[in-house]
Amino acid sequence: MQRICADRGTATILSGFVRTLLAHGPSCTLLELAGMGSVALDLATACLAQHLGSPGEAPPEARAQEMRHRVMRFIDSNLSDPELTPQAIADHHNISLRTLYDLFDDQPLGVAARIRQGRLERAFADLTRPELRAESVQTIALRWGFSSGTAFGRAFRGPTGSPLPSIVLPMHSGISRTAGRSPASQMALPRRQSGH
Repeated sequence: MQRICADRGTATILSGFVRTLLAHGPSCTLLELAGMGSVALDLATACLAQHLGSPGEAPPEARAQEMRHRVMRFIDSNLSDPELTPQAIADHHNISLRTLYDLFDDQPLGVAARIRQGRLERAFADLTRPELRAESVQTIALRWGFSSGTAFGRAFRGPTGSPLPSIVLPMHSGISRTAGRSPASQMALPRRQSGH
């Protein structure tokens, strides 16, 4: 194993970032830590690329895996954007839509399902936070890229078939009984079917 000296270039930046993260990470929120994890991974990738040579020299499988990780980080960082679609992701990464779909062929979730799953998880997490109990389901749904509270409800009910748990609904003001039957709790999406 070759040791990387942290006295110059990206290795110095990575080393400083990791030290700072270890010192101040405990005071960060989970969402902030998730963002920091993406930054750390990008810095580590840049550092290794500098020391190992050009990314073009890597085997195709390694390049595909690195691109898939970049795409997943991009998705996770942009879940609140209602314009986040497979085409927008492909355009941002300068790849074709077919190439994007191919990157996820052997994954449990396709691209669109990964976006939907991430948005559902983030919205549900916000719905269960006591400090956000004054916010309506609609407000939280819009924050995480859904076009409306109804769209959130449909997206949730699709994979779970269940309404939002009764312990969550009373926490949020401005929720009618009808709206309350739509959104929901179990976040597990079914395994990906054929197609994207």
